[in-house]
This record gives sequence, structure tokens and C-alpha cells, in this order.
Amino acid sequence: MPRETKKKAVEDDLTITSRTSLPDLPIDDPSRPATISRSTMNAPWLLQQHFAGKVDLAAELSNRYPTLPLMTLIKPKPAKGAHQPSLNTLAAPDGTATVVIEAMPDSHQFQLAYNLGSMLTFRFRMNDLTPVDCAHWLQLIHREQDGVAFLWGQARWEKDYLICTIRRQFACLYAFSPLGFEAGVRLTHEVKGELHDWLASIWNPDTASTGTTPNLLTW
Repeated sequence: MPRETKKKAVEDDLTITSRTSLPDLPIDDPSRPATISRSTMNAPWLLQQHFAGKVDLAAELSNRYPTLPLMTLIKPKPAKGAHQPSLNTLAAPDGTATVVIEAMPDSHQFQLAYNLGSMLTFRFRMNDLTPVDCAHWLQLIHREQDGVAFLWGQARWEKDYLICTIRRQFACLYAFSPLGFEAGVRLTHEVKGELHDWLASIWNPDTASTGTTPNLLTW
């Protein structure tokens, strides 16, 4: 084989995405891709295991965070001006743990600040979401059956992202950063429902084209 032809073959091997079918994955689980590509090798280990169908993600997160504070209170606060964020505070009954959410009206950018004991705060910034990303996530967390819902943009785990797990007794809202820190809280279903409605009113997901909601976890 001439040298030029051999060189081109090597380049093709490095640029063509390698895909392996996962026939054992349930087809009705929107949190798992039908195929897995080389790009998932860069995902956090737990997500790799989830995509491969080797772990129950909700159960694994519950085992890692067994005593999350339960948010039973929610207090929205309207924006003070046209270019000011709307605020919503989720809180535990004793006030020792809170999540403050700041969302810009008519925008799909927002921030979450997980606070413990007025001493330690982790802030997560969701800045690369599209209307379809948000509408899809709202649809998933609004359901009553058990499930897992990811909220992330095109960069996926390379930027801050959220995972909401839904169980019969309560829901959990986890936040992850590529910088290596994580946070989580439990939500009553009443609080989850009010949070859903508040975000929906800010994001205006009805304006997004969601006639055929894409599977955001398919590569």
C-alpha cells in the first residue's frame, strides 16, 4: 500500500466514531442512550456505568448520599427589575440547609446555590441550555413514575449539570461540577411540583419546538 493511502487509513480510524450496540438496555428509559460512543469514555465513571446499564443510577446516588436534607419549603421572589433575576429559595424546616435558585426572566440561564448552615455554599451555573433542553427536563420531572432526568447542554458533563431522581416518597435534586464538587437535596413532591411550575413560567417552554423531543442522551 502506498504511504499516502496508508496514512489516510490511519487518519480515518482516528476520526470515525466507534459505536457499540447495547441491546440489553430498556428502550423506554430516556436516561440511557441506544448506542455508546467513544466520547463517553470522558464521562464520569458513574455515568459510564449508568450508560452501560451496569448500575441503577438513582439507587447508587441514594447510597452515596443517604442523609440528604429534605426541602419542604419553597419561597419564590419576583425579579425587582427588567434585568434582575427571579429568586426561589428551597429550605429545610429548620433552616439549616437551603437551595437558592436565580433565574433570568425570558432566559434559559440560571444558577443554584446549595447552602449548608450558612457556612458552606456550592454554586452551579447552567449557562448553555437551549429551550428544548429545558422543556424536555420539565417534562421528565413532571411525571409521577420513578425515573431519572438529566439537565445539561451540548457540553453535557463538561459543564455544570443537574440530575433529578424521582421516587414514590420524594425526589432528589443533585448538582455536579466538572471541577469536582457535588451537592444534593431531597424534595417533597409538592415542592418539586411548585419548582416545576415556577421554572416553566420563567422559561416559557411552550415557545420551544418540542413536537419531537430529542433524546438528549443519544450520541
